[in-house]
Amino acid sequence: MWVHAEVIESDSLITTAKGNAMPELHQLTATQLIDGYRAKMFSPYELADALVKHVARWEPHINALYAYQPENFMQAAEASTQRWAKASQAALWMVSRSPLKS
Repeated sequence: MWVHAEVIESDSLITTAKGNAMPELHQLTATQLIDGYRAKMFSPYELADALVKHVARWEPHINALYAYQPENFMQAAEASTQRWAKASQAALWMVSRSPLKS
């Protein structure tokens, strides 16, 4: 199960379920995103949703995108979320079968 984050608009930070503050998802580096996926702090789908909302907020002002298709982006993000979930399950299975397990 993914941990959902709550947006705090005034500070451009999100607070995780554990109460930790961090930048909004669209502000994270690639390394921070991978770490967040691994720690199940958020999913690729949640990131994509945050990005689509961010684009919706700013695109009318900057008019920078051509042939923007957020529905395709969200479908790809859902597929990525499923892959991350399967990888997590596979890793847990491998650890449970490890001969080094006490």
